[in-house]
Amino acid sequence: MKTILIVDDERIIVEGIAEMLRERLNDNDGAETIKAFSAVEALRWLDRTRIDVVVTDIRMPEMTGIELQAAIADRWPRCKVIFLTGYHDFHYVQSSVRGGAVDYVLKTEGDAAIFAAVSKAFRLLDDELASGEAMRRAKQAAAQALPAMRNEYFAAMIDGETSGPASRDARFRELDMPLRPDEPVYLLLGRVDRWPEAASPSDKALYGYAMDNMLRELLADKAASERVAYAHHRLVWLLQPAAADGEDPASDKRRAWIRYVRGTVEQLQAACRSYLKLTCSFVAADAMCDWERLAASYRTMSAQFVYGAEMFLTGNADRRETEWPVAERIALLAKYADDADRDAFFALLRELTAFGGERAGSGAALEAYYALVALLLGCMNRWKLAAPLHGGIAFDKLGSREAHGSWEEAARFLQTAFECLFDNRSSESERQTHDVVRRLHDYIDANLDGDLSLARLAELVYFAPTYLSRFYKLTTGTGLYEYIVGVKLARAKELLRQPQYKIHEIGLMVGFASPPYFTRFIKKSLGISPQEYRDRLG
Repeated sequence: MKTILIVDDERIIVEGIAEMLRERLNDNDGAETIKAFSAVEALRWLDRTRIDVVVTDIRMPEMTGIELQAAIADRWPRCKVIFLTGYHDFHYVQSSVRGGAVDYVLKTEGDAAIFAAVSKAFRLLDDELASGEAMRRAKQAAAQALPAMRNEYFAAMIDGETSGPASRDARFRELDMPLRPDEPVYLLLGRVDRWPEAASPSDKALYGYAMDNMLRELLADKAASERVAYAHHRLVWLLQPAAADGEDPASDKRRAWIRYVRGTVEQLQAACRSYLKLTCSFVAADAMCDWERLAASYRTMSAQFVYGAEMFLTGNADRRETEWPVAERIALLAKYADDADRDAFFALLRELTAFGGERAGSGAALEAYYALVALLLGCMNRWKLAAPLHGGIAFDKLGSREAHGSWEEAARFLQTAFECLFDNRSSESERQTHDVVRRLHDYIDANLDGDLSLARLAELVYFAPTYLSRFYKLTTGTGLYEYIVGVKLARAKELLRQPQYKIHEIGLMVGFASPPYFTRFIKKSLGISPQEYRDRLG
């Protein structure tokens, strides 16, 4: 949505231009019109919200339009300025053009010229976004962001987020991955046993890059790799043979490749000691694993960092996990809860409780129960739902696993408690949505003769203006502009039934400072003038 600011110390001119533009560019066309009756008021608007186009008088008491143009360029460099003046002064034309004005319109030229200038400004804004230079900059920025995006994607996979072959293939192509989504992956974990005493976080990141560069050089053209910065004390590499060869993961050729990688890791460990002065430990898989098993393989191998410093072990990526990854699963559940992803949340909750049932009575099962209780209480507090939930959850049973006769009973209790939590969150979200709409309606009803700009309404409910427009349309099924017009028309019809008010007074009461524009509004809505409507009422 584009925002137009109209500035003039003559109120009738501002009101007239605003009504003309609203008629031709309502919010369905992606335009919002704001009025300012002085340069000082215009500056306040420029400090409150993004402005795309300014239509301003060139001569005003506190500040000239040229001076205002400089302030606009400082705040919103892409903003387009259109000057209005009653003086055909070449000096002002020169100054405005040098300052970057897109057009210069004499007030005597009328609405058509102003609308044409605004349309031209809109086209310039759109052309800038669609230009080759903008696309080049966007591609450059995206390319720079790719490593971070890849890291985030693989870190989520290590956390346990799953995806099917189709979505994985799409993400690999989107992120221009050096690895292949349809072939197994080889996992290598590293740990810096002792950091240099004065190493800062940025130093540690540089060491990680250095180790990655050395590994790539040592592997030469034998492997494609991707390093994942997963945790401050873990280094993770995902590797595949450099070219797809269709080999079975258990073939002699693939086993030879794995031996080559392991031998290279030994060289890397020695190079870290010699050149980086780092003591490092590594765990290298003894087999490749499918992408779906990446999280399980990571946990199995990570658990082997228990034998002191500068170790080098092999971890079986395909064997059953030796411990239950409660903390990682709870962290993933918390993410699903915050994202309001109900389906993913309850699918993982069922997996956790089923796994706990297999180990009922164990320390892992107890850890899972109390971790889930902590998650439940944390969500209640963050979402401010403690009071509403007291009637739906038996809080006296939360604090004790022994309060439930069996693990199955405890699992059902937790399932019910989380369902209650999500149901109440949905109800609270609906209540807040209705409250926002009610506050908007109350303000509009009480301020028909005041500031009903999208920027002002957005400030009222703490939304961004563009989002407020979408939110209102999605929530109510109608546009905010249409609602305001409907309320103004209803109020005008009500007031026209009351003979003590003059027609121009009624126009002012519903927000039309210009009587001709009030008349035009009524004619457009009812097909007759305000006086004709009043006469028909008898």
